[in-house]
Amino acid sequence: MDKSCCSHAVTRLYLNAKVYIGTDKFTECEAVCRDIISGKYGSYTLDTRWDAPFDYTNSSLNSEVIYGFPGTLARTHWQYDSGMFFWGMTYDAAPLYCGFTDFGRSNPRFALQPGRDVDSVEYSHTLGKPFVKFQKYPDDLRLKKYKNLGNSKREGMFLYGYLPYTATTNGVTRPDTVRGNKGPYALFIRDQVGFFLAAKPGTRINDKESNMNHADHNSGVFLVKYPVYPTPDPNRITSAYAEIRLSEVYYTLAECRYRAGDKAAAAGFLNQVRQRNYPAGSPSLYTSNGSQLTDQEMLDEWGREFIGENRRRTDLIRWGVFNAGTWWDKKPDADKHTEIFPIGRDILGSNPKLKQNPGY
Repeated sequence: MDKSCCSHAVTRLYLNAKVYIGTDKFTECEAVCRDIISGKYGSYTLDTRWDAPFDYTNSSLNSEVIYGFPGTLARTHWQYDSGMFFWGMTYDAAPLYCGFTDFGRSNPRFALQPGRDVDSVEYSHTLGKPFVKFQKYPDDLRLKKYKNLGNSKREGMFLYGYLPYTATTNGVTRPDTVRGNKGPYALFIRDQVGFFLAAKPGTRINDKESNMNHADHNSGVFLVKYPVYPTPDPNRITSAYAEIRLSEVYYTLAECRYRAGDKAAAAGFLNQVRQRNYPAGSPSLYTSNGSQLTDQEMLDEWGREFIGENRRRTDLIRWGVFNAGTWWDKKPDADKHTEIFPIGRDILGSNPKLKQNPGY
């Protein structure tokens, strides 16, 4: 870990200092961000493609990834393990739709929380609804359905709708669609959670229940942030697991300027990253005066850029909505004790002078 990594860790501490130590450190945070961007601790530049920070080239010297865990198919591949993105696909999507057969079948354990109820009506709460938040800017290149294009290239960041593939039986090929293991019907992946089974898109179902324990394989849009290139693509499963990106420094600096009342500067820093997500001249970029920026938009934009990168809880706490907020299958909490994690049982047992954090 070099000075850039350590300095970035400092920005995370400063950005969240008000919550945990009661002291505002945004000014100090901004200063460190500017040092990192200026190259004081090493030369890093923003990638020009939205997918480049997660592609197989993201461990090269010209990548925006400041710190990452190397990955290879033959050795460790953190983000492709079953507990992460390989369980973030619907049944058989990896071998059939993506053509990746090295690991066998994918498994739909994780999906995005829905933005719509079973009747396709958008939920009224302002938090959550990640796919809806992306759809706010319809020309976002990441909104395309994930598809391998060949030669270690891909488009899109989500799996939704029908997933077609070419099936081969006794040497005869035919078009087919990915199915689940609960019935012979083709899956239609949607931004909803419920028991849709063989229901066609747009068809209303009688069962209106929607929660964590009531869903089928049609439920929930899937995030494919790291590419799943087909077998035998030579660059499959070789992306580094990006822990620290230069983009985060820009977003942190933007938040510091926003909190200081300088929306124009905040918009400028955000757009330096966001411009790669949209076609040239896109109206989705923030205006130069930053008039679109609000607390909610700032929080939403953090969510769009860093979806699936394990920072959402921290952002929600910093903006004061982690416990007080409402989103799908989550009501406001009775108190804020979960803003701090509990101390593990083994750690408590090893030191009798330690006391468990309040509320646990």
